[in-house]
Amino acid sequence: MTLLEYGAQPELPDCENRTPADFASASDKIWPFFAALGVPRTSRADLVSKQILRPGSGIREERQPGYGIYMADYKSSQNKGEQSNNFMAAMSGDVLADESDQTGPYDSRQSSQPQFSLWK
Repeated sequence: MTLLEYGAQPELPDCENRTPADFASASDKIWPFFAALGVPRTSRADLVSKQILRPGSGIREERQPGYGIYMADYKSSQNKGEQSNNFMAAMSGDVLADESDQTGPYDSRQSSQPQFSLWK
């Protein structure tokens, strides 16, 4: 955009007869800067012939609903009580709440996690 503001010529071709306006025509995000200068937009067919776009790149396929995206599965296999306890622990800020921990906090023989001594 800065080059355009200082007088760049977007209609000058390169060695393959392609212009900066041709490349800008391929992008809907860049094109408004060129359109503001009154530069004519290059057609898609011309962009394909100049090998800026590939054939069929502008074709949008129709998809059936539910295909092409992955939706979250809202059916849970967990029981509702466990979900509620986890939710309440999260809402209350209890970061140490763990439903799967059946041992006491000081029973190091049955725990698979490393234990840290509280006393030094």
